[in-house]
Amino acid sequence: MAAGRPRKRAKRPQEFTQHSQPWNYGVKVSKSDQPGSSLQSGSAPPLIKRPRFDVYQESLSSCGPNEVPSKLRPEKERQNKEKFFVGSREATCVNNLSENVIINISKLNMILENLRLMHDRLGNCKRYCPQINKSRTQGLCAFLTATCTSCNLKESEQAAFSEKCQGQTRRGPVTGNLNEMLALSCYKTKVGVTDLRFIISCLNILPPSSGYLYKKLNELSSTIISVNECLLVENQKFVQEVNMLTYKGIHVQTDTAYNHRPQSGGESATQSVAIVMEHTTSRKLPLCVSIANKLCSKKTCIHLNCKKNHRTEDSMSSTETKLAKENLNKLEMLNILKIDSLTCDASAQLEKTVREHSAKVQRPIRQYTCYVHAMRTLQKHVRNVDLTGPFPGKDKHLFQQKLATAIRRRVHFELVRIQRLFSSEEVFLAKAKAAVQNIIQCFSNEHGNCRKHSLVCLAHLASYSSKFLPYAKHLNLCSEDTEKLESVLRNFVSDVKLSKISRLLNTNKCESLHSRIFTYAPKTSVWSRNFDALCHSALHSCVFGTGKSTLILAESRGIVCNQSEPVFQHMVERDQRTAKDRERKSSLPYKYTRYIKRKQKCNRTLIQNSVFANSGKDFPMTVDVLLDVLEVIAPFKQFQKLREFMMNKLPPGFPVKIEIPVFPTVTAKITFNFFEWRTDLPDKLFTVPRNYREDPNRFPDL
Repeated sequence: MAAGRPRKRAKRPQEFTQHSQPWNYGVKVSKSDQPGSSLQSGSAPPLIKRPRFDVYQESLSSCGPNEVPSKLRPEKERQNKEKFFVGSREATCVNNLSENVIINISKLNMILENLRLMHDRLGNCKRYCPQINKSRTQGLCAFLTATCTSCNLKESEQAAFSEKCQGQTRRGPVTGNLNEMLALSCYKTKVGVTDLRFIISCLNILPPSSGYLYKKLNELSSTIISVNECLLVENQKFVQEVNMLTYKGIHVQTDTAYNHRPQSGGESATQSVAIVMEHTTSRKLPLCVSIANKLCSKKTCIHLNCKKNHRTEDSMSSTETKLAKENLNKLEMLNILKIDSLTCDASAQLEKTVREHSAKVQRPIRQYTCYVHAMRTLQKHVRNVDLTGPFPGKDKHLFQQKLATAIRRRVHFELVRIQRLFSSEEVFLAKAKAAVQNIIQCFSNEHGNCRKHSLVCLAHLASYSSKFLPYAKHLNLCSEDTEKLESVLRNFVSDVKLSKISRLLNTNKCESLHSRIFTYAPKTSVWSRNFDALCHSALHSCVFGTGKSTLILAESRGIVCNQSEPVFQHMVERDQRTAKDRERKSSLPYKYTRYIKRKQKCNRTLIQNSVFANSGKDFPMTVDVLLDVLEVIAPFKQFQKLREFMMNKLPPGFPVKIEIPVFPTVTAKITFNFFEWRTDLPDKLFTVPRNYREDPNRFPDL
């Protein structure tokens, strides 16, 4: 049979051709990407290139359903590792013959024997003069090459160590760079130079001198600062690209931290750091950092080109304004981002600074107050109100603590739900003011306005419960106390204060970074020179993670770690463990456990002074003492029954034993150690059944 002509394959329809579906079929482009949309001033420039994949993914989270942020498809995600290096890498001297390495004797004999056999087989050289050279190192082990100096015969590179150890390769960084990695660990962990030398000495290894390690720290300091400054610029460009797709504006947060808490009358703080973080994306990237330092370790220094940039006679509390100005000027000088709002704590100094900078750049900049700080202030004011009573539980201080917590939680729920439903600031202010002012009436079991003003109250449901209130009871306060509490809430929802928290922004990310910085920093003189590098190292770890940040900084110093090496695997494992811990801490079971532990810690004083903690196996307690104990927990129904029984049925001084496993609780066990009738009673007036549980008129169990 004759062979037929080969059949041509049908071509697949290409993208953007006739009769083919586009990639965004069935969705619409968000309004922010239309030609009519604009930035803060003027119209937005047209998008002439495809957005990056990470920028597109970040912008997609802010779009509505069936919407895309751009008309163009995102670029394909590249797997190449990003590198933020400055200058050329430092070359390491791997052929240093004075360096100490580990060599297997049998491997060395084999290398020399192979060279001799090769030399005899060729027979061109009559004088055999072998020489061993080191080609490269891995950890404390080396690769060697053997050469005949007479005829220049050279053998290929051979490992002078056992490559397999229990089925796995055990390799590390280059030997000459071990001290670099030791110094780098000081910036990523809590250990210092003294700790490193002690650990190495415990391994029976002669440690490097302290002066040499300090020198390595100073060399790493400039590298870390340069690498992180390039990263901050890249973060600003990333936020700019995301804003070009979402057009939500540039919102940042800032906060200042000190190495010692500022005190009135005398300052012990010598260093401070102010960080600017962004609110535009979900990654909360650092954008800028400024540092004030009073310390200088040099004895004969004129402080013209050193780390000391704050005068000794000046107060450290003034650095909050100074560093905020520096950060705003840095962002304005780079001309990448145009800030729309700045969130900070309740500081009057920063409000003036933002107002002056806004007038300088001739652009309105909104100043917001941290929402968490505002809620803490509200809780403190409610707790300090002088109430007259009466109070449930007979403890005014404990009652006001519970009431302040309940009011803060209710205000938080009201504001969050209003902010999610109403995007307009005018509507938010009106709804929030009405909802907060209605809280005291709702807590007093007056729900006439709850349906109109509240989004949280559930009094209209059959399953409504007052367990969220102090002692699970509605408030029964006098008119004077009610007016005091309502006055505190009216002050909180004033137009000026409420407008400053209308976006419910906070400075939690800045405070988290401050905790990382001052947790890692030992309070020693070594950080007087390297405090800047420590702050930049913490920012770098915040973006990439501690493990990946360490690998990037090591590569910038010329230490290249392959994926099969233990240092690379450990750093990846560290970041994975951190991600899992972060996910676990955001789960509901973990939050519930933390809530219970926090309650136990708050009640630690009560538990230590409780009857259960102070009682032994044979602890007699009289009725009058037991009545005083039950007075504290009398609001619970079960204990009220027990108290009435003790007052009416038992004589004073009657010895009993009480066992309360957790204080306060709703169950108790009473053991009677002694029983005696006051007067003799006729047997016909009182009979005890054989099984007292069968008696229908017996006193109910508690």
